[in-house]
Amino acid sequence: MLVGFLAISLSSFSQCEIYNRLASDGSMLYYMDPTVLYWSSSKELQGNIVSNKSTYFLGLQPIPFPAKPIGMQLNDKLEVTLANQKKYLLDLYDIQYLDDESIMQFLYVINKNDLPEFVNKQIIDIKINLGKEEGIRFYSITLHKKTLQEQLSCFLKEDKK
Repeated sequence: MLVGFLAISLSSFSQCEIYNRLASDGSMLYYMDPTVLYWSSSKELQGNIVSNKSTYFLGLQPIPFPAKPIGMQLNDKLEVTLANQKKYLLDLYDIQYLDDESIMQFLYVINKNDLPEFVNKQIIDIKINLGKEEGIRFYSITLHKKTLQEQLSCFLKEDKK
């Protein structure tokens, strides 16, 4: 039974199932399903890779999240630490409220020069500012550590075709 589950899990990561949706500015965004990167009884962080075919973004969905009026005012950079202990500051590209505002997603730009590092090194820590009420949250990535690397690799391979 366990072997079958592992085979299914591995096969789902080996496939690059890319979806698309129209962004509010009229551009097309391509994305993969978000996955849980951190979970505790009080907070959760889901993440995925999103692209518009020219830029790659780290999409983050914190739970709980600030209400829309407060959330739309956030504009801080995201601090990401990779497995090589290097810290990266990612610029905020967009904040989206999805599914009738039941999901908040931040999109942070992954610098093109840093793409090789993000493909080859796991993200181990994320520090995000969620405003005055929520404050700065620190997430030590404990779940599905390789998912973001795999998603970014899929996008890069797909875009080379």
